[in-house]
Amino acid sequence: GIKVYGGRIDNVAACTDFLDHGNKFNIGSIEVLALHTPGHTRGSICYFCSEPGKEKEGSVFTGDTLFVAGCGRMFESTPKEFHDSLVNVLGSLPPETHVYVGHEYTVKNLQFAVAVDGSNESLKQMLDWAQEQKVQRKFTVPSTMKNEWLINPFLRSADDSMRSICPGCSPVEVFATLRKKKDSF
Repeated sequence: GIKVYGGRIDNVAACTDFLDHGNKFNIGSIEVLALHTPGHTRGSICYFCSEPGKEKEGSVFTGDTLFVAGCGRMFESTPKEFHDSLVNVLGSLPPETHVYVGHEYTVKNLQFAVAVDGSNESLKQMLDWAQEQKVQRKFTVPSTMKNEWLINPFLRSADDSMRSICPGCSPVEVFATLRKKKDSF
């Protein structure tokens, strides 16, 4: 029969092979690494795919956890769990990793990023590019982890440029404040 992989905690319907953080399986020569990334949901799993020996050329499929210049809404997890999922789990992937997200929210996410970090010229240029892509009916995906570290305010919650969002706060508190602001943006 057909194998259906899914996170153990999310109890995916018709799942034949439940996955925990760090579990691996293969699709042909491609190795798939399950990354437990609680945030949007408690059991969220992202999938890092690469060929053996070519991990720096891999791709990650992030569902509703990480978007280009943004992240999903926080439904079932704490700000600390979500922050750790972004910064420590996905953020530890090689910079060249291609990022395939679950939804094309790039323009709206970049509008928010510019609103909270208006002095960042790279964000403004990226927003102009994303808006032009949309006009031309082209995609903004994939991104890369390197790009996300430059443009994604949620990954950059420890940066000095984000501190004005929540003066004197920890990176997790900055993240939580950003997420709350984005919810009503």
